[in-house]
Amino acid sequence: MENMRIDEEFEETEEKNQEIQKKQPIIETSIRKSKDGKWLIYKTIITDIKPIAYFKKVLKEKGFDTPRVA
Repeated sequence: MENMRIDEEFEETEEKNQEIQKKQPIIETSIRKSKDGKWLIYKTIITDIKPIAYFKKVLKEKGFDTPRVA
């Protein structure tokens, strides 16, 4: 009985963690050497996906006009 309760709590925690991870930005990194071999180029791309309504609300609260999004 106790093991069953622990399993259920674990599953709930896993589901919550998955939901949190879905909201996290996607971080991609790459490392390469420059063409002349003198520099190390470390590139990081952060991709964060938010609803347009979120940005409109933030911009409106800051007093900016909301841009038209195609």
